Amino acid sequence: RVYGLVAPGYEMAETAAATIAADEASFTGADLSTKLKLLGVDVASFGDAHGATSDCLDVVYSDSRSGTYKKLVIGRGGELLGGILVGDAEAYGTLRAFTGSVPPIAPEQLVLPAGAGAP
Repeated sequence: RVYGLVAPGYEMAETAAATIAADEASFTGADLSTKLKLLGVDVASFGDAHGATSDCLDVVYSDSRSGTYKKLVIGRGGELLGGILVGDAEAYGTLRAFTGSVPPIAPEQLVLPAGAGAP
């Protein structure tokens, strides 16, 4: 598997160093969550951003005028599984912290702009 981020490389290096030092270690994968600025546009992804988990639900907010796209992937039990943020990634830290748990507010409220109500 090829990763385009430096963090997985660091984790692989730690595993290799531990193996050389005769410690039992194995690389089991890496957290691929990332937040970038591409050509002036904030982009972030975290967790199961593409909804690979069965029985999940996508909650999407898109605004072509502001160039904003937000998608959250919600599990059957209401837990936040992952998401994608484009144009406005301000909530990245908060959303990443909620990943794997049920957020304290409705998913729609996590993707709607400040001051907007749920549909």
